[in-house]
Formats: sequence, C-alpha cells, structure tokens
Amino acid sequence: MSLFNLRTGKELDGPDAVIVSDLDAMVANPIAFRLHGKVHQLRPVTVKEFFAYANALLGLERLKSDEKLSDEQIVDIYCQLIQAVCETITRDDVKAMTHPQASALLQLIIEHINGKAHAPEKDEKKKNPSP
Repeated sequence: MSLFNLRTGKELDGPDAVIVSDLDAMVANPIAFRLHGKVHQLRPVTVKEFFAYANALLGLERLKSDEKLSDEQIVDIYCQLIQAVCETITRDDVKAMTHPQASALLQLIIEHINGKAHAPEKDEKKKNPSP
C-alpha cells in the first residue's frame, strides 16, 4: 500500500513520508501516577479491555440519575472503570479517594485510552549527562 500526499498527488515512501503521530510511543512509555503514596501505571489497553471499560462507563452513565445508588455500588463502578487499565488500584484505594482525586484519575484514564496522555520519551542523555 502506498501513501499519497493529498496536496501534491505524489507517492510518499520512506523518508519522504511525514509522520504525524507515533502510535508506537503510546505503548512504549507507560503512564504513571501516584495515589496514596504508591506509584501506579496505566497499562496499554487491548480492544477487548476497551470494551470492558466502555461498558463500565456506560453503566456509570445509566446510574447517574439513580438516587437509590449506594456508596458500595458507586465504589464498584469506579473500581471497574479504573481496574480496566490499572490492576494495582484496590477497592480500598478507591474508597479512600477524594472526589478531586477520582475525577483527575478518570480524566487521565480517558486521555490514556484516547491516546492523548503520553509519557515523555526517555532521554538517557538528560538523565545521565556525560562529563
């Protein structure tokens, strides 16, 4: 399959092709965050896991208007959402989160799933400058 420059109509190959997004970088560098003094990582999501996350998110949307929703049900839903991409978060972690923490984490997860959250590329020269 060939790539074409839509402006010039020329075929693009190898070095002439302009990379607009490095999709490999999305999985090469894990996204890490700290919660309750422990560092956790968001792992790359498979298509199957994405659907599990989407179903949990849909469940949350459906239950938003349910005034009879118990605290335990809310924790269950948040656990399903978070554990779809981060296995190290426990139910106790979710229970202990403040609303701003939960909101920020869910936003980070959404950005991660949508490919908008990227860990910075590792630059060994910056970490280990030569004398």
